[in-house]
Amino acid sequence: MRPLNLINKILPKNKKTIVLYSNLGFRDNVKYLYDYLIENGYNESYKIVCSVDDYNEYSKLKPKNTLFISNKRGLVYFLTSKYFFYCFGKYPIYPSNKQIVINLWHGMPLKKIGLLEEVNRQNKYDYFSYVLSTSTYFSRFMEGAFGCDNERVLVCGQPRTDRFFSEIEFDSSKLFQEKYKKIFLWMPTFRFSEKLNVINSSDSSSNGLPLFNSIENLGLLNENLIKLDSCIVVKLHPMQTELLDLKERFSNIFFVNESWLKENNQDLYSLVSYSDALITDYSSIYFDYLLLDKPIGFTLDDIEDYKKNRGFIIENPLELMPGEKIYTNEMFLSFLTSICLGEDKYRLDRNRLNNILNTYNDGKNCERIIKFCGISK
Repeated sequence: MRPLNLINKILPKNKKTIVLYSNLGFRDNVKYLYDYLIENGYNESYKIVCSVDDYNEYSKLKPKNTLFISNKRGLVYFLTSKYFFYCFGKYPIYPSNKQIVINLWHGMPLKKIGLLEEVNRQNKYDYFSYVLSTSTYFSRFMEGAFGCDNERVLVCGQPRTDRFFSEIEFDSSKLFQEKYKKIFLWMPTFRFSEKLNVINSSDSSSNGLPLFNSIENLGLLNENLIKLDSCIVVKLHPMQTELLDLKERFSNIFFVNESWLKENNQDLYSLVSYSDALITDYSSIYFDYLLLDKPIGFTLDDIEDYKKNRGFIIENPLELMPGEKIYTNEMFLSFLTSICLGEDKYRLDRNRLNNILNTYNDGKNCERIIKFCGISK
């Protein structure tokens, strides 16, 4: 796309067009920024263009001055619009000085990303005006990952976490009918992805669930949840290849994915907020979860293997994990029991790290980003 760099410099930019781009589905930060723009009436003054690979699924969304198009058609709007936001994929074209191109990304890194990974050292990621970081702590890592200087790192919370502070609630009746003492949300990062052609763990036979990687083990987990009068909602990473048939029904274990959320008109971050505790591993979701000040458990049975295959931004990632460290099935079940008993011994540690890793804790991230770009109604 090198010739387009020159074309992009020459072409005038429409100051009344806002483009939102994603090549991995209309979700995450671009979706939440879109929701903010529509809810606050920015489409009265601006044309809002959503260039997303699943644009056909949103053809029925017809707010005033909005357009859903393919990524191919979106290229034209990139070249002719002043405001452009993305969090998955990109057009490898340098922004014009007449544009503001914001890389919202999709979570702060614990595992290595971009240029921090050895396999990506020859790649280029610096196709934006600014890249988002949730704190000055992460800024240096975002600089290194995307090959930019500090002046182009925008310290701001992520649009998706604004949902924690909204009145939109998760409709639990869509998922289960009973009342539970505790609702655990399990969101592991991916280890094997056919979509991305990436293997981050030597054990590529895993179903994406650490520790409980068989129907038998899940049955044991379900039995314990029944005793605790609690349930687990499992949300696998969108890029995880599911190698185990997880369609078998369990009374207290529920599996959801992006398709389920769309079909039931449910919001992921409303579900995250609805939960009583989070179980994860190396996923950036837990940096967001710190804003909720709820317990977190970390499954770390393959941490050395993951460090060898993918790697982490710091030598000892445990320093950034304010929660129970879980290495066995027994420790996993013990964590569930402790939460059901009301124990929470990591609260002070969570609060300490939240103050370091999340500069803003007010639900106004979309507003901040829009004002920074100079977009006004």
